[in-house]
Amino acid sequence: MTDDQAGPGDNAAGNAKRQTTGVSDNQAKVEIKRASMGLYAVLASDIAIAIAAIAGVFIIRHDNASTTAVVSILSSAFTAVGTLTTAYFGIKATANTAKNTIAGQQIGSPGP
Repeated sequence: MTDDQAGPGDNAAGNAKRQTTGVSDNQAKVEIKRASMGLYAVLASDIAIAIAAIAGVFIIRHDNASTTAVVSILSSAFTAVGTLTTAYFGIKATANTAKNTIAGQQIGSPGP
């Protein structure tokens, strides 16, 4: 019986899944929570940077500053948001790849 055919009360499919992935249900829940909280932190940081950039533009434009100052503020904010978001997804992808590689090696290794 595959996981697709198993019902919610079928324990055999859950045990088979744990044996193939090496991850318990609790560990999977923790990983999902960790990933979602990290994503929320990145989104909150991106929003804070965007608000700071918009506020900076309005303050600068109120003082009749040059267009160069506005462009530098916006380009800096865009760079910060892009770097932060790219770093999060890059680190997350690397961690997932490493975790899956280690789990695959542990499953394939012979027992004592």
